Amino acid sequence: LGLAELSNTALSATQCGDLASFTLRENGSGEIISELPARFLRQGIKKDGPISQTIAFSILSWIYASWDHKYRKKIADELNVKSDFVMSDIMGDLRLIRNYAAHDLSSPDFDPSKLQILSWLKPGLLILSSADMDKIQLKINSMQVYVRETRRK
Repeated sequence: LGLAELSNTALSATQCGDLASFTLRENGSGEIISELPARFLRQGIKKDGPISQTIAFSILSWIYASWDHKYRKKIADELNVKSDFVMSDIMGDLRLIRNYAAHDLSSPDFDPSKLQILSWLKPGLLILSSADMDKIQLKINSMQVYVRETRRK
């Protein structure tokens, strides 16, 4: 929402004009790192725009990585099982979304049929709206963890 507000204020067409550019410079030398026309930047940072999509996928990837590399292991240690026996359907869904975002994001072939919890997502090009991210957060907040059939460590 902060980015969307920025598109309406400091980067608005009335403030910058359509011919203005946003320039990112290296701190020490002042060398130009990137330059983007303000009109493209405004489009990108609008609510549910492409930059918001990148942030959403990054957040979900980070949440899944935290689960997989830290919390899953802690739960497994507490239960004295191997970490790959500790399961959560919502984290499984995030794994599928992360894999799609990392490998197939430009493909319109997202298949939500394997999702257990995030069943409202539509097939095709995966676009996550602010409302989707709110629902996903609520699902994560109430996630359930279970141990699949296992032998002890």
